[in-house]
Amino acid sequence: MSGLISAEFKRLRKSRSLVVCIILAAALGVGFALLYKFFWDENKNISMTYAMMQTYGMDTEVLDEALKMIPKKNLWSYINVFLSDSMIWMLSSVCACIFIASEYDIGTLKNSVSRGCEKWKIYFSKYICGIAIILIIAAVYTAAGAITSVFYAKEKAEISAGNIVLCIMIYLLLFAALAAFYLMLAVIFKRSGFTVAVAIVAPMLFSALMNTVSMVNKDLGNISRYMLVESFTYVQSSVLEGKAYIPVLTAACYIAVSFIIGYTVFRKSEVK
Repeated sequence: MSGLISAEFKRLRKSRSLVVCIILAAALGVGFALLYKFFWDENKNISMTYAMMQTYGMDTEVLDEALKMIPKKNLWSYINVFLSDSMIWMLSSVCACIFIASEYDIGTLKNSVSRGCEKWKIYFSKYICGIAIILIIAAVYTAAGAITSVFYAKEKAEISAGNIVLCIMIYLLLFAALAAFYLMLAVIFKRSGFTVAVAIVAPMLFSALMNTVSMVNKDLGNISRYMLVESFTYVQSSVLEGKAYIPVLTAACYIAVSFIIGYTVFRKSEVK
């Protein structure tokens, strides 16, 4: 097992897609942190717009939802926004899916290290590497944004240290679920380009569908809370509401289902 994992990480160190995604993650982290600073610099104008909309009886729901995505002036709020927005799963989906599915494109499954090994060990080693990819991208993106924002986000966090730790643990569990989901897709579709497309487009289409449904029936729209990529945006609110079990169960279900489907397909495939 250790030899398989070591081989995966040696191959990962040579991955150009990881290097590109790391650079993009750092640039986007800094860029979004500066963008949020610009928002606070223009806060007076936004407040005036909000007040005017209320005065004339205009619907402010869209603006309310947009304001929820803006971090408050404390470091944890910025970190939480960076961990919960779409950049991490989008970048990691590209890198992880290309890295895993490329084995089918260029035949790197046919290496001496994997010969004679049980398939569950091969599959698990790729899962560990998938988690590492997501954690690396998440760490770079969040660190770049946090370091940039630390100079002007100096207010005290509004939630307790215990809740912050719980939020971080749930994010890590969701990252593990993402890795299991990407590995399943790579094993099923066996082509890096198509796997990346499915990993990015499918969640977007489902999210758009749920947003449309929520306009008609809010109860049905709440189903989006149980979608993996949407679960990230509800982590802190779930913790504060005493419903931390929702994203935890969502992540656990995705890990279990993805493993069952992915390993079943992988076990029946040929590995030379």
